[in-house]
Amino acid sequence: MEGMIESGLFHEKIPYIKHWTKKSKKNLVIFPGSMNLIQWPATDPLSLAKEARPFVPDEYTLYILGYDKNLPMNHTTDQIADEFAQFFKEHIGSATILAISYGGFIAIPFAARYPELTENLLLVTAAHSLSNEGLRLANEWMQLADKEGSYSVLKKSAELFCSAFYRVLFRILIWTQRKSVKSDQYPISTFINAYKHMIDTNLERKKYLSKIKAPTLVIGGNKDNFFSEKIYKETADLIPNAKLIILNSGHMVPMEKAKKVSKSIYDFLL
Repeated sequence: MEGMIESGLFHEKIPYIKHWTKKSKKNLVIFPGSMNLIQWPATDPLSLAKEARPFVPDEYTLYILGYDKNLPMNHTTDQIADEFAQFFKEHIGSATILAISYGGFIAIPFAARYPELTENLLLVTAAHSLSNEGLRLANEWMQLADKEGSYSVLKKSAELFCSAFYRVLFRILIWTQRKSVKSDQYPISTFINAYKHMIDTNLERKKYLSKIKAPTLVIGGNKDNFFSEKIYKETADLIPNAKLIILNSGHMVPMEKAKKVSKSIYDFLL
């Protein structure tokens, strides 16, 4: 992968990675999923950028934002959105947002409250609220994290793959990286506090959808464990300028249907 890379810690709490090339003229910022509440792999920012870059055209400088390592209890998704907005204002100005899973709970209030900073919104396996099955699963993960720690949650996440091959491959990958995962992990309270707030306020982000002005693309799977197809459709329907793509996959659609997701994003942005 060509280009230049930079990483840092914004205001001593928000980790970020930046990758850009000579072709980069616009900005795209990734709001990542909840696994980044467990571990921020900033020790190898190049690998993280390589994983994300196939979904981001070369015309865009890529930013990936992480979450506060010591996320306080009752710290809201609106507050995280405000902290991310400060990064935008001080570093980049307006940008396209690519939100993945949990990142959508930050991106939805962000896009509604900061239209001047949001050029386009991409919600990938992200919607306004969890389904009933998603709530059950989120509670299960939160309890698992509390009892057994974050490594058990990472292993549990393999069940989100529809493909048996990917489930086995992911479990092997987590096992081979177990030492680095455990050494680089966040305090488990970060994950638990975020999940508790997410569950307690599950329906509250729906109110923001009609206020989003940016062109929006929603990509989901019809076998998603956290978000139902009905909730994906409702999310797209309530955003004034939104397009919905449902793929035959589960919550790990960016990995299991990577080429289709990448093409959908490129077609939408270019």
